Amino acid sequence: SDVIWGTLGDRAELAETASTALAACIAAFGGLTPNDVRATIDSITHSCLSSLYVHGDSSIFVYSNAKKSILQLGMNCVCVPWGDGGRSTIDGIVRSVCTMLRNDPDMSVATVALSTLCAFDALVTPRSPPILVPVRDTMADNSASINRGLSASEMMRGINDAKKISNLDD
Repeated sequence: SDVIWGTLGDRAELAETASTALAACIAAFGGLTPNDVRATIDSITHSCLSSLYVHGDSSIFVYSNAKKSILQLGMNCVCVPWGDGGRSTIDGIVRSVCTMLRNDPDMSVATVALSTLCAFDALVTPRSPPILVPVRDTMADNSASINRGLSASEMMRGINDAKKISNLDD
């Protein structure tokens, strides 16, 4: 009846493998995933993240690889839209778990959590259009175009020219 399969480590490894596979499917197929399948994946992800949030290190999530793989799955679910263009509703639990794990003793877990929070901030923070769009040269083109456009010397020359004009007006 209540038979538990394998050791805690075995179950953590299975959860890691499964969540890594699901994260890869979400990333690769994105909006092509049927909505009923996507709903199931989001539901499973929500359940796992809720368990991690409530029980912390007293379950399979004592293993860092299990934490990292479920965080990656959560991030993929939030970042990849559904087939109908809608977005996942699990962003709240993903953000809560990432906030909790950003100070995890395992630096690799903390890094994944912080990276996920950075991606969330980039997605939800409104940005105004840039006044100036800087163009950065590649390393191969750098020597030929160091004095062109947005080089530091060109920018300083422009600032100094503007100061001179301003001083003439006074």
